[in-house]
Amino acid sequence: MEKLRSLTKCHYGAPTVLIVAYDKSKDWKNPNEEGVHSGEQDTSIVATHMMLEAWELGIGSCWVNFFSPSQVAEEFGFPENITPVLMLPIGYKAEEAKPAAWHEQSRELSEIVEYL
Repeated sequence: MEKLRSLTKCHYGAPTVLIVAYDKSKDWKNPNEEGVHSGEQDTSIVATHMMLEAWELGIGSCWVNFFSPSQVAEEFGFPENITPVLMLPIGYKAEEAKPAAWHEQSRELSEIVEYL
């Protein structure tokens, strides 16, 4: 946990943090276009289901991608074909918990959405 906490400030003091990754040698490759693959999408789907199941069990979680994937892979000794996509801090919410200050800031929808 000490190593992980040195790699991101977004651990929220959780007692457990899962690193969700995919294997580049096994993810689906689109036969219609080179370079298009499903590793990040599949990882995202799995992480979403993990978060939903944790919530069903009364356990909070938070999707974190505020870290360097290459640093995480190096620090934890991941093989070259394993790509970290997100971290998932999980645990029981503290009574005094509140969103971090940077989560209280929001942008206008027009700044982040473009209608074509």
